[in-house]
Amino acid sequence: MKRKSYLFIFSISILLSSCSPKISTQLYKSYPPLDITQEIKVFALTDSIPVISTQLGTAKVEDSGMTTKCKYDDFIEVAKNEARKVGGNAIKVIEHIPPHSEIRGLAFIYYNCHQITVMILKVPESKD
Repeated sequence: MKRKSYLFIFSISILLSSCSPKISTQLYKSYPPLDITQEIKVFALTDSIPVISTQLGTAKVEDSGMTTKCKYDDFIEVAKNEARKVGGNAIKVIEHIPPHSEIRGLAFIYYNCHQITVMILKVPESKD
């Protein structure tokens, strides 16, 4: 009986984690984590970043194959949470691949999720 309950808990945890996007993070520097309520500034692809900013690393957010929340804004929220974990207070989108389909060899592949790569930044607090 105990073994079945462990198996059930393990199965549920695998199922829940498989619904999340895949996150790959490469860090150069980190600070203490920020509170979940801390606002994270988002710089779009075409925005420039402040000259006085520190790059903490990059994060790539992509479909895990069973991701349920695939909208651009959902992936931005995931990237913002990654920034908070390493003390970053801003992200800069450096790559955005919208959902699309492509032909690879004889296979037709459809990507139903956005994919983004962001730069995680520490920028000076503005006085506004």
